[in-house]
Amino acid sequence: MKPRFLTGLLSLLMPAMVLAGEYDLTVDRVKN
Repeated sequence: MKPRFLTGLLSLLMPAMVLAGEYDLTVDRVKN
């Protein structure tokens, strides 16, 4: 595993996790 590959993977995963969290919050708001 190359450090650069891991860094790239993290840079892709972090925004995805943030977007998923915001989506979950929005869904909770809509349900309530």
